[in-house]
Amino acid sequence: MSLQVPLPWTLNADTMHSLLGAAIYQGAPIDNHVQLDFYRVNFVEPAGVVILSNLIEWLRKRGVIVEYINADTQRRGVEYLDDTGLFATYWGASLSQFAKLRGTTFPFRALQCANSHQWLDGNIFPWLQARLNIRRSSLYGFQACVREIFNNIIDHSEEDVGCMHVQLLPNIHRMKIAISDFGIGIPTEVRRAVPGLSEPAAIARATQEGFSSKGGKNRGAGLSYLVDIIVKNNNGWLGIYSGNGAVTFNHVTRFPNVRLMAGSYPGTLISMIFRTDDLANDSDEESEDLIW
Repeated sequence: MSLQVPLPWTLNADTMHSLLGAAIYQGAPIDNHVQLDFYRVNFVEPAGVVILSNLIEWLRKRGVIVEYINADTQRRGVEYLDDTGLFATYWGASLSQFAKLRGTTFPFRALQCANSHQWLDGNIFPWLQARLNIRRSSLYGFQACVREIFNNIIDHSEEDVGCMHVQLLPNIHRMKIAISDFGIGIPTEVRRAVPGLSEPAAIARATQEGFSSKGGKNRGAGLSYLVDIIVKNNNGWLGIYSGNGAVTFNHVTRFPNVRLMAGSYPGTLISMIFRTDDLANDSDEESEDLIW
């Protein structure tokens, strides 16, 4: 027998807990044979792509056989996943002979984090520069944010794999980016320095300027740097999900919206929306990497 795990109609950060809860219980796979059921999938956001990719990676690493059922490219969400290369990557072939990468998306990628900086510099950053037709210096803030996220995965994740997906929305001048890992999670790391915090409160604490769970080793930037670059400087949006906590920021209030989620995310998901029409063009020097 196998465990059938239904995917939601809309696959994103708001619906991920029903998916994860159907496959994972108390940090362990519920079954050693899982069938992901795509029957209802109709809309997929970049966060949904990396969540699904990381779930597959996480299950396979624990010896679980992962199959898919009821995947029909007549539904646009399944077609989108097919075009990202997800089915070809994990099951050896695309669903449709017409599947191809869209010009506004960079294919999802599961990265060995030790090699992430080299891959980012040679692939995603040049692709964005060409698609947005801007100077490389205009992306320095974005580059620093992405590198910081992978630095954190390298420092704290037990999985050493991070998933990333990028989607451009040229009609509204936006760029959506999602990066996820199934490591120990931000709350666990924060509570090593500040015991007793709830998971949502621990994430919020990690976004405060100057906070570090590493004492003197950290220069005090970390997540607060992401808030500055994405929300304050770019008028964008930032969401951080880990454990049963979620903290989001928008450019209107610029204060953290802290929520307790119904389920638990085993690791960290960071979802970002950049304004592509608001990227600065006055950077002369690349921002150096920071350490969380």
